[in-house]
Amino acid sequence: MMAMTDRADTPDGQAPPERVAALDALLAWFRARGGELHPNVEIRWSPTSGWGLWTTAPLPPGTAVITVPERLFLWKPSASVGGLQQLLVDAPVNPWVALLLQVLHERGKAGHPPADGKGPAGGTWGPYWAILPDEFSQPNFWVRARRPGTTGTLTARSCS
Repeated sequence: MMAMTDRADTPDGQAPPERVAALDALLAWFRARGGELHPNVEIRWSPTSGWGLWTTAPLPPGTAVITVPERLFLWKPSASVGGLQQLLVDAPVNPWVALLLQVLHERGKAGHPPADGKGPAGGTWGPYWAILPDEFSQPNFWVRARRPGTTGTLTARSCS
């Protein structure tokens, strides 16, 4: 479990119990693998936007807010599961495609405990999948007809 200083309910309301449990599991998983959250940062809940990071005191420029060990990265070098590893190492695969394949592979394990019964359901990143919202709306996933208000913005360029 995380220390109470890591999480604070906002005036907007309290997080649903299942979201609190998912966050507690994620932070325990994250810290057990060497992840760190700066002591002057807490995680707060908002009913309109979910979890967010908040500082409890000013942080000097260059301060690490979160330290994520490389082994927790989801990226082409970490796609080391079964035949997927050989495919991604040998084939000239676009890094985004490699990441997508890894995410699909790992996400496919969600809710399925490992065959040996050891480790979390959902594979290596099970606690991470559990914290994600069931649905979300980001401009880069909108159909072109829904994006006219983004014309000329960085959002429009990143969605191209």
